Amino acid sequence: MVTGSKTGEKISEEIWSILDKFGIHGKRIIPVTDAGANVKRAVDLSGFPEKHLCLGHGLHNLVTVDGVKSNPLVEGLVQKCKKVVRAVRYRAPDLELEAQKEQRQVILDTEEAQEIIEADFG
Repeated sequence: MVTGSKTGEKISEEIWSILDKFGIHGKRIIPVTDAGANVKRAVDLSGFPEKHLCLGHGLHNLVTVDGVKSNPLVEGLVQKCKKVVRAVRYRAPDLELEAQKEQRQVILDTEEAQEIIEADFG
């Protein structure tokens, strides 16, 4: 694990340390990276002849940067949704307590109804 500043040089050293640790030599290694400059530099410094950008990172950037953040209406909607999620998450213990009270009341009402039915028809 790289500690401190995550420079391309340190990441490259860590890559080779891991390859040495597991005895991975003479194999065709094709790194898949995010678009981070330090990671791309590390791969370049490590001398891999071939590399690819991660499709997941590319899709994430396409949706969030090129899609959501480039459209003020969508960005506004996302921000409102985030506020709702934060509020619900903050209030989750209160909501759970209230749900438990409601569930207990349903059980009590059901038991009471059962007692009435048994008394009337029992």
